[in-house]
Amino acid sequence: MDFEFSVPVLVVGGGACGCVAALAARDAGAEVLLIEADARPLGSTGMTLGLVCAAGSKAQAAAGITDSAEDFFEDIMAKSRGGADPVVARALAEQSGPALDWLAEAHDFPLELDLGFRPAYGNRTYRMHGWPGHGGEDLIGLLHRRLSEAGVDVLLQAHLHDVIADADGKVLGAVIERPGSAMERVGCDTLILACGGFAANRELLARYIPEMAQARNNGHEGSQGTGIRIGEAL
Repeated sequence: MDFEFSVPVLVVGGGACGCVAALAARDAGAEVLLIEADARPLGSTGMTLGLVCAAGSKAQAAAGITDSAEDFFEDIMAKSRGGADPVVARALAEQSGPALDWLAEAHDFPLELDLGFRPAYGNRTYRMHGWPGHGGEDLIGLLHRRLSEAGVDVLLQAHLHDVIADADGKVLGAVIERPGSAMERVGCDTLILACGGFAANRELLARYIPEMAQARNNGHEGSQGTGIRIGEAL
């Protein structure tokens, strides 16, 4: 298979999810390329207050807040009336606190427990962490600054067009569309899809959340479910 170039790890999506995945892979010693479809990375996180919900963080402990992954998991399942995937919910509950601690300690991320955001939306205690005085746009900007400092290459205006796999379904690389419809084939050992949000794709909403198919999208218009489309094709 011919590729213009190859990388050990290719991350698709320059929002918070993709940035954190890229930093984690880089910390593990991998060379990483992150691609982002927009000219300016924002994603849905860039349109938010930039608050992150986590349990068992060191910031909670410093504020005298007792919390646990088990309590967080129970709150997620209760709030979703049992509709949340328990495997995903438990992974989130167990890893959210350690992930925030890692960002704060390894990458000098100024995340603090927001005591002004009282327990709500199913959370039994204070779990909202943020960067005082800064919102989601600042959060994404800082994540990309940390990517640069860590030596992660970022390619903007690069849209994932397709994934190349062998007969057994093993991913070999990706086809990336650049401005002017130019196509590039990039090989990779590992592909991370951080582009699965589909709130702006009415077809996918009608298929997976029909009661929300006609709802107004208050998120990023780039949330077209690219990762879901690629995953289904594989």
